[in-house]
Amino acid sequence: MIRFNNRFHKIISIPLYPPSVATPGESMSNYATQMLIRNNKICVRNVKDIFCTESYSDNLYKLYFQNKKHLSHGSLMNIGGDHNISTATVCATLHHNKQTKFIWINSNDKPLCENIPISYLSGLSRPPKNSIEYLKNTISPHNLFYIGLKDSNIQLQNQLETNSIKYLHNGSLNYNIYHSISEISAFIGINDPIYISIDLNIIDKLNKPHPLTDAIHINSLRILLNSLLSRHHILNMDISNLSLGRNNLENYQQFDNFQTLFEQYFTCIS
Repeated sequence: MIRFNNRFHKIISIPLYPPSVATPGESMSNYATQMLIRNNKICVRNVKDIFCTESYSDNLYKLYFQNKKHLSHGSLMNIGGDHNISTATVCATLHHNKQTKFIWINSNDKPLCENIPISYLSGLSRPPKNSIEYLKNTISPHNLFYIGLKDSNIQLQNQLETNSIKYLHNGSLNYNIYHSISEISAFIGINDPIYISIDLNIIDKLNKPHPLTDAIHINSLRILLNSLLSRHHILNMDISNLSLGRNNLENYQQFDNFQTLFEQYFTCIS
């Protein structure tokens, strides 16, 4: 078995939304990243904080520019307060390598054409005119694997099948994680780089010990990420909805979940 040494070149952190409209948790995502640095002894030179202005589009472009700049030097980990950060990071990744395979772990169960940002990034819907001028390429359906489908969401399942997009139900990961890993690895292949997008809201907030269908148990997701790290070359990734609002126990639990999921990654920061 080929084992890749995924050494991440840089962590990029961005709250994304302008300070005037960001929630307390979103506005503190840079602070959450600083806690990661302190808790895990990550070298500060490996971290790039992007501080937001009042222009949402300018903030996205800053993130796109930083990803485009640093991807030529090595793999990246992007941390943000909202899943829309992937609009910029995916565009930069496609500019770098159009053959990248995308693992999309999502808690949004809206219809596919309304499921932003993946609907824009896969070309299934168009963003407002001139809003994402650097969106030059889109993800090919055969390069996209969707994780986060609820058993009850038949509409989204039919849309994924119609567009020839591979997918896994949450229950599949929770009940049969190793079979799910085999499916995902077969989709990726041997040599293709991958992009992982993770919406932390997909994690079961109660951490129940039994399998679920509406959320993914943290242990299932941890096993999946460990497997991807050891078997495949991760070119880029984003972790969204890492919030750290004061006096918000749910956000602090989410931060703890993040550390549980990614503790093995911190040893891979070059």
